[in-house]
Amino acid sequence: MRGVLGNHPQIELLPAGAEAPEVFLNSLDCFLYRTSDEWHESFGRVVIEAMACGLPVVVHRAGDYSEYVEHGRTGLLFQSDQDAIGTVLLLRQNPGLRATMGEAANASVRAIMKKVALAIRAYYLS
Repeated sequence: MRGVLGNHPQIELLPAGAEAPEVFLNSLDCFLYRTSDEWHESFGRVVIEAMACGLPVVVHRAGDYSEYVEHGRTGLLFQSDQDAIGTVLLLRQNPGLRATMGEAANASVRAIMKKVALAIRAYYLS
């Protein structure tokens, strides 16, 4: 990526495994997730992990992970790369919005995980 991005003073490229995932995620203000138009992401566990860390997520509408994101409450959905840039800039300028969305994202994942745990428990006890 350094060949494409160059040595930009506001971009730090870390080698794979340089930080534990939770340390890395907790260092962010928001989490932008964008996959290629040629690759359909069916779940996107990393989106759920970011939400669990209390991050507002910015994700493309086309990924199946978007069903876990409530637009405007737990994160923001975008259609185009221009939308994504505008959304990240909006979050950058609004720390209160980031905090509110991050808290809602964390609560949402906790509720989802509780439902999953109860379903697994019911399955094994039936």
